[in-house]
Amino acid sequence: MANPTEIVEIAFTTTPDDPSPVWVDVTQWAQVSYGISITRGRQDERGEVSPSTCTLTLDNSDGRFTPGRTGSPYYPNVKKGRRIRVSEVHDSVTYRRFTGYVDEWPVVWAAAKAAAAV
Repeated sequence: MANPTEIVEIAFTTTPDDPSPVWVDVTQWAQVSYGISITRGRQDERGEVSPSTCTLTLDNSDGRFTPGRTGSPYYPNVKKGRRIRVSEVHDSVTYRRFTGYVDEWPVVWAAAKAAAAV
């Protein structure tokens, strides 16, 4: 059995409520080694249900995911509210792990992230 393959896609050019979004595969910039964290549900049966969240890191060394950067291939569409989805492929079968909306495009330097992980 092969290891699963992660796929990360963002719908840069379609409105958040579009029923047929145009997905752009950004998997090659996803820093899977940093992990993709998906949370959903609640802590226990009495807890309040929280919205699902997905946290991941994209390699932005060329500035492609910097909002407002005119040199980005996705300009002017690197904005909050864009749809994002994370899938996993097992033995040629694709499973959707997360579908949601981008809440923020924070910029964190790799050295700062490494120092925070210590």
